[in-house]
Order: sequence, then structure tokens, then C-alpha cells
Amino acid sequence: MYETDISQAVSVVSRYMHDPGKGHWQAVRWILWYLQNALDVGLAFEQDESLGQCIVGYCDSDYVGDLDK
Repeated sequence: MYETDISQAVSVVSRYMHDPGKGHWQAVRWILWYLQNALDVGLAFEQDESLGQCIVGYCDSDYVGDLDK
């Protein structure tokens, strides 16, 4: 799972907070395991002098194939 997908996984699991099933608890355990083992992962923002002063952004235009949207 990519780091940006964690927010999606948490969002989907949180939809079932009122009545979580065994599969939801397994997903929460997996999310917590992933976070515990990804403590050294992060984002670094650096300015590229050759580009000058500009902002470059990227997005996933199909929302990772999310069928809910």
C-alpha cells in the first residue's frame, strides 16, 4: 500500500465504526501494523533551482480505481 492510500483505508474503515465486523477489525490491525513499520517513511520537499519558483503537483486522476466515487 502506498502512503497516500492510508487516508483512504482509514476513511473506508471509519464508515463502519457504528457496527464493525471481524474484517473491519482485521483492516484496522493491518493499518496499525503498517503505520508502526513505516515510521521512517515521509515526504521531503526540496526546491529545484533549475525550475525556478514554481509548484509542481501530481494526482491520481482515477482515484486509484475507487468504485465508491
